[in-house]
Amino acid sequence: MSEITTKKVTTPFGDLVYYRTLEKKHEYNVIFIHGLGGSKEWFPDHYHMYSLDNFSWIVPDLMGYGNSAKPRKKHAYTMEQQATYLLQVLREEKVKSLVIIAHSMGRPIAISLIEQMQTKQKNQDQPWPIPICLFYLEGNLDKGDTFFSSQIARKSLEKYESGFQSWCDKLLGQTNEESLIDWVNYLRQIGPFPLWASSQDLVSVSVSNKLLPKLLKLINFPVFFVYGERNKGLFSSEKLILQASLPLIFLPDSGHTMLRDNPRALWRFIQEKLH
Repeated sequence: MSEITTKKVTTPFGDLVYYRTLEKKHEYNVIFIHGLGGSKEWFPDHYHMYSLDNFSWIVPDLMGYGNSAKPRKKHAYTMEQQATYLLQVLREEKVKSLVIIAHSMGRPIAISLIEQMQTKQKNQDQPWPIPICLFYLEGNLDKGDTFFSSQIARKSLEKYESGFQSWCDKLLGQTNEESLIDWVNYLRQIGPFPLWASSQDLVSVSVSNKLLPKLLKLINFPVFFVYGERNKGLFSSEKLILQASLPLIFLPDSGHTMLRDNPRALWRFIQEKLH
């Protein structure tokens, strides 16, 4: 089993930290792009428990999250900019081909990453990573997917920061689910600025209704849209996916926090598609 190492790249906005493993069974690498309020810290337990050691992994903390830098600059948190950091990681790691797993906010970041990789590939002689598969885990395609991020984005920074702790207390008072309680407590650790700045751009790109058309122009590889079965019918983006005749899968016994709700089923599905 490959050892999990912690690495970083230095960007103009500070260091981006990520987990790295190397496995020679497959030529491709797998990157997991977390969502709003996520981090890389789920990975070590899943890596050992669900046979993820079959693959070479890159699991980053996006800028502003986990152990990565938290710059006080709004532009540092756009979906496009987050993708640029990840492209820098892929170049640093000399990745040639890539499977992308993107959850929630990670999905528009994944679209931007694919677009940047393909643009670089066309315009320059040097080799750039080639995307070969995308797992799109319940997240942003249209306005209907922004029900949480829009709560943050509609507020001014001053108002969101001043009410941040009471907002977290209110969220805790609305749930008894352990996974959601842990998530809200993690939001406190992130702090208001990265959440607010991320939400501003996330909502903007989602309500534009350009994400799915852009993805359809980019993909020449398999794409799987995975939703938690508990949320079936909740997201308007389900209809968009069906209208585009794209693979739509519902993960049993799972909601939005599928990494926690039913990780065994999630990793079984992904590994079946990759083998």
